[in-house]
Amino acid sequence: MQIEEGFRDMKSHRFGQGFEYNKTTHKERLSVLILLTTIAHWILMVIGLAARQTQHHRQYQANSLKTDSVLSLPFIGFRVIADKYAKLKIREFMKSVRALHLSSAYLFETL
Repeated sequence: MQIEEGFRDMKSHRFGQGFEYNKTTHKERLSVLILLTTIAHWILMVIGLAARQTQHHRQYQANSLKTDSVLSLPFIGFRVIADKYAKLKIREFMKSVRALHLSSAYLFETL
């Protein structure tokens, strides 16, 4: 499910970064656009993870299920950026970066 959410977050104008509007036919330009979208996606994941670790993500969930996380990290990141009242500290971002780094290191060790 996470892979499908990742593609949705990258492509969709409604839920993500609007990559579906890309109409380029040049491979080099497409490579740069994919790189920029990937970097933006990673930043949104860091922001979303910081919000989840500090329990700020609960205010963006519309359903009554409060024990499970139902929103993707990039989607939470978008909501945090759009929310002018959201306050996350640099320390929380750094914890998120470390957590993502450790989880990716574990992933590559198991392959």
